[in-house]
Amino acid sequence: MPPSTGMGLCRYDGFQFVSPSEEIPSGNISASFSDREGNLWFGYNDGMIVRYDGKHFTVADSAHNNTSVNQIAQTPDGSILAVTQNEGVGCISEGKTVYFSEGLEDKLLYSVCCIDGTRLLLGCGDGLYVCRYAADPFSLQIISRIEATGDESIPSIIRETDGDNFRIATGNGGLFYLNVSGNGFSARRIDVPELEDVQLQSIYEDRQGNLWVSTFGKGLFRLRLSRDEQVEKTDNYNSSNGLGSDYIKQVFFDNRQNLWVGTYEYGVACLTDQAISFRNHVGLADNNAVSVFSADASEYWVGGDGAIARIVQGADPQIFNRQNGVPNDKITALHIDSAGTLWAGTEQSGLYRLGKNGRYFTPYYSSANSLSNAIQAVVSQDHLILYASRNGVVILDTRDHSSKIINTYNGLPHNNIRDIYRDSQGMIWIAANSNSILSINHWIDPEKEEKRLQTGLMSETEFSCLSEDADGNIWAGTHGAGVFLFDRKNDSVYRITSQNGLKSDFCYAMESDRSGHVWVGHRLGLSMVDVRQRSVVTFGTEYGITGDVNPNAMRINSDNELIAGFTDGVLLYNTAEDCRQEWEPILNLTGVTIGDKSYNPGEPLSLPFNRYRVQFDYIGLQYRQPEAVIYQYMLQGYDVEWSEPSNGRSVLYPRLENGNYRFLVRACNSNYCTADTLLYEFKIRRPFWKTYWFMALMLGTVTGAVYAFIIMRERAHRHQQEYLERELAARTREVLDQKEEIEAKNRDITDSINYAQRIQFSVLPTTKTLLDNCSDAFIFYRPRDIVSGDFYWFNYFPDRDAILIVCADSTGHGVPGAFMSLIGTTLIKDIVMRPEIKTPVDILQRLDENIQSTLNQNQESEQANDGMDVIVCEINTKTCHVRVSSAMRPFVVYHNGEQKVYKGSHVAIGGQHMNNKRFELIELQLAPGDLIYMFTDGYPDQFGGPAGKKFKMNRLQSVLNDIHNRDMDEQHRVLKEHFELWKGNVEQIDDVLMIGVRL
Repeated sequence: MPPSTGMGLCRYDGFQFVSPSEEIPSGNISASFSDREGNLWFGYNDGMIVRYDGKHFTVADSAHNNTSVNQIAQTPDGSILAVTQNEGVGCISEGKTVYFSEGLEDKLLYSVCCIDGTRLLLGCGDGLYVCRYAADPFSLQIISRIEATGDESIPSIIRETDGDNFRIATGNGGLFYLNVSGNGFSARRIDVPELEDVQLQSIYEDRQGNLWVSTFGKGLFRLRLSRDEQVEKTDNYNSSNGLGSDYIKQVFFDNRQNLWVGTYEYGVACLTDQAISFRNHVGLADNNAVSVFSADASEYWVGGDGAIARIVQGADPQIFNRQNGVPNDKITALHIDSAGTLWAGTEQSGLYRLGKNGRYFTPYYSSANSLSNAIQAVVSQDHLILYASRNGVVILDTRDHSSKIINTYNGLPHNNIRDIYRDSQGMIWIAANSNSILSINHWIDPEKEEKRLQTGLMSETEFSCLSEDADGNIWAGTHGAGVFLFDRKNDSVYRITSQNGLKSDFCYAMESDRSGHVWVGHRLGLSMVDVRQRSVVTFGTEYGITGDVNPNAMRINSDNELIAGFTDGVLLYNTAEDCRQEWEPILNLTGVTIGDKSYNPGEPLSLPFNRYRVQFDYIGLQYRQPEAVIYQYMLQGYDVEWSEPSNGRSVLYPRLENGNYRFLVRACNSNYCTADTLLYEFKIRRPFWKTYWFMALMLGTVTGAVYAFIIMRERAHRHQQEYLERELAARTREVLDQKEEIEAKNRDITDSINYAQRIQFSVLPTTKTLLDNCSDAFIFYRPRDIVSGDFYWFNYFPDRDAILIVCADSTGHGVPGAFMSLIGTTLIKDIVMRPEIKTPVDILQRLDENIQSTLNQNQESEQANDGMDVIVCEINTKTCHVRVSSAMRPFVVYHNGEQKVYKGSHVAIGGQHMNNKRFELIELQLAPGDLIYMFTDGYPDQFGGPAGKKFKMNRLQSVLNDIHNRDMDEQHRVLKEHFELWKGNVEQIDDVLMIGVRL
């Protein structure tokens, strides 16, 4: 959209006004025109005329006459006419401009419109003239004057959309209809009282046949005309209802039916929805429309603070105030019953009434309870008047003037009733704090059953407003929880919130129209919900809404008009005029920047080889809600798929090399998307080394070199193969001889180790001693390499009624570990027989000393760091008193079925020589049936399982917890199976020893 202004030409893309190009001449633009070929023409105050063909601006006339171009038009043969103020009429044809002013020297020219190929109407400062013109050479002659328009100036002439007649705007003489019949002309004045003595500026006819009249000082008028050119309705848009200015120059409807209004002092205004109109001045204090009511389009009632306004089309508001009996209080609810009586609810003063055609309000009901006088909504049913108050529902019978109050004492969920609504079935519903909306008909008629519509939520909801759609479904608005739809036919509930497109989850008012929409009032806007599709359209500040909808201040009248009371006036929305057709956005490439240079988006480009930084700027023109348009783009030749949808209007490619590129963009609004649209294509040429001739030359050279290399390589390969075959035969014989020797040695070593295993097992005690002196026991013993570094030892001492059990893990495994186990077994047998050894701690301390002495670990010379982790457990077989001392090994005890893990001392037997090693003595008083498990680190450190990880202590504890109640043989079997399953195909990493004893 390129608006013409007093500061020159600028372009509007829905977000900002910018100058489209530096090549446009500067100056004040006084006229603009779009010809039948789509070219734009602009006339300047100094006489210059500029043409824009969609890509380039060219000066069609260089302003030699130094006078304002007031209008540009096109003749039937395609020539362009330019009306200058006092230098005649110019004709632009085939690139030449000819001006004709003979006979027009004393006239000010303002407007022109062609009648046919030889005649035109010329609007001058002293009236309307009929002229004859010729195209080649251009000439013009006044042949008659239209006397009916008088000597008023003629600023605008338009041909009716579907006929050969014309509409004429005069400076101060009103609006005229000009009938053309052959060579005859008859003009009559169009009777528009609102345009009496108003200075007209221009006229425009829209697709519906409405006339839009721009005025100087009275704003913009829309005239709805009958077929006989009689005015049926007049709408005035001015500074009091949102237009922003009363001084209008011109209007224009774009191809998406948005109305653009050019003003004298406030720039350009855009009306994207003609159904909306505002009344900011309704005769109320602060224009705060607290409540509204309308039965049909002929009459609107608006309640404010201490006053009520009656608005009738074409007349000033009629104000009812204290002189008419209106209390000095806010009028919070208005309702007209079937008898035509107007009921007015107040914030503190109870209920008032006004008889049909009456002039004075009289008080009807007031309660001693002030909360019952706080009225929030009013409905009627037959002879009953019901209103919602802060103290429940008040029911008034107009026949006997009786009253009844229903509140929490009667079973209502809350006393603060925010809305009361009567549906098409005669059901009366209330909105209050609850998890449902409730019908109160059974309180009116005891034969009626109670009905509730449940939300399905456990928590209480703060309902604020109610309505019923055309399908009989009940809608409920809330404070903070959005809107609930109660589908009574399907017995289901549907919820709409801001996440589904609702403008806000806080709803103040609600109404349903007959077009299948539910309207919801919020702060600073409205939401329109499509009943069938459940889609939402919002109206906010972009539509000129600057106030908040007042509670329950919303009504749909019989003419399907929505009237909504705002804190700063009244909004009317005529759903019959709703032209909210969602057009697909019009795509435009607004800029192509390569490196630091801008290029014309309309011209393909070929660039020399280099690496380029390329930026594309684009926009999808959608003036109704430009920020709601989303885009996808793809650079063919670089991107493999479309980008993710976003509302960004620019994309940067930081590094493009040689290739052919096509930049595509598509845009979408809420309903439509553009097809794949090619906006720009360009190429970056190849470097010479990527050209076909260079690649062919290099291919031939490489092919010859490769062929020569292959021949030479095959010859060398044959010689090498013969040599390798000879060497392979010799080496194979040598390897076979060595293999036989190694196998013989391995058999000898294996036989020796197997014999060592028999020796080691002969040294280990038999399990009979263990089983004879405890309830039950098992030993799970598995060496890694035939012989083991893990060993066990136990013996029974009758003098102490005690059995001593040792579970040990020596350094290493295999033969080295077996040596250590033999040393440990020998030393332990010797230690326990000494009289000074009293406790397991004594055993560990003496064993540590002997290991260090035996392996010379207490000397400063080179020494072995071998040692062992040992558990020594002494069990009194009569008292079940247990003494345990452990070096680096934990053990598990089950006492009364409860598992407990003891970690033992953090020092090992032998190893690095240390002074003052201390071993902890753990004494436990157990009971028969309790269990003790001692084990080395081979079991918990084994790798395996699905992830190849260690078994770990916590998993072993879990296994023991599962099996400790079973007999010991079964435990031994389960532990063995768990170990095998966990290990799977993984090699055993260490010797495994586990001893389980049941007391």
